[in-house]
Amino acid sequence: MVAGKVSAETVTGSPSDVAPLVLHGRHLNQVSASTVSDFTAAVQNSTINKILLAAGTYEFTSNMCDGSAVCISRALTIEAEVHGAVVLNAMGKWRVFNIKSGGMAELIGLNITGGSSGLVRSARPLNLL
Repeated sequence: MVAGKVSAETVTGSPSDVAPLVLHGRHLNQVSASTVSDFTAAVQNSTINKILLAAGTYEFTSNMCDGSAVCISRALTIEAEVHGAVVLNAMGKWRVFNIKSGGMAELIGLNITGGSSGLVRSARPLNLL
C-alpha cells in the first residue's frame, strides 16, 4: 500500500490507497489524481466518492461507456485542486460525462470541453460549481 498524505481537510494517494475523511458526520473516501488513467480508475472504484484533480489537461482517448468519456453511477464529487486549472477534454469524439440512473455528480472548478453530443448527460440533477 502506498502511503498518502493526510491533513484535516484532504487525503491524497493513488485510487487504490483510499483513506476515509469525516465531514459533517459523513465518511468520505477521497483520492487525488494527476493522469487520465488515475482519474478513470478512481471513477470506476465504487469506494471513492471524492476525486481531487491536479492542475492540467486531461484528454480522453477512449470512452468509459455509452459514448461518454466518463460515466458516473453513484454519488461522486470531482474537484479541481486549483479551481479553473483543470481541463477535461473529450477530443470531440464523445460526450464528456454520462450520469447514469442512480448517479449524482458534483463538479467543482473544472473546465469541460470537447464533447460531441452535449457536454453533460444526466439522468438526475447535477451540481456544477
